[in-house]
Amino acid sequence: MPTLPFVPGVAKVIVKQTLAGENMFNIFHADGGPGTGWTATELAALATAVRNAWQTNFSIYQTNQSQLTEVTAIDLASDLGPQATVTSTTSGSLTSSILPSSAAACISWKIARRYRGGHPRTYVGGGTVAQLLTANTWTSLVQSSWVTSALAMRTAINGVTTSAGNARMSCVHYYRNKAILPVPLVSEITGAVVDSRVDSQRRRLGRDR
Repeated sequence: MPTLPFVPGVAKVIVKQTLAGENMFNIFHADGGPGTGWTATELAALATAVRNAWQTNFSIYQTNQSQLTEVTAIDLASDLGPQATVTSTTSGSLTSSILPSSAAACISWKIARRYRGGHPRTYVGGGTVAQLLTANTWTSLVQSSWVTSALAMRTAINGVTTSAGNARMSCVHYYRNKAILPVPLVSEITGAVVDSRVDSQRRRLGRDR
């Protein structure tokens, strides 16, 4: 697999959780603008904002068998860029029977650019049986709640200050027509929708046994 090019001005944020002992990861990106790059202090503020937003807006809709453990923010401008990690011991709030670790709510992020193919998405695991309308459908309340949570995450990221101004929640495209781009495309996130269907992240089940 080819090495991905650097993305000056952009930070990658990794949200790490566990679900019944298995790891769950979600990744976000933030464009800090054309300044001098992210400092360690700015990355710590970004990681803290994402952690707090997850604790407040996501954990409340996850099983109490899930736990947010840490959030890491990494400067993508070079392989020597700073990074920062903040920790957490936040468990989910729901006590209903847990869904399989592969089951996820799919947040589709809106951007201005139009193209064919997969758009930026976040798959949130840790759902429970009580959140289901049918075997493969979230209730409308759960669906709308996840939209609210997604927009709150965007607000939290956009509230982080950098040397170039305010951060902007974004997505990064490294490929076009299956070819790697020498200069990745960075698109600002403008909104979010949530599919009513229960989606799947099979790799969260772990390796074959």
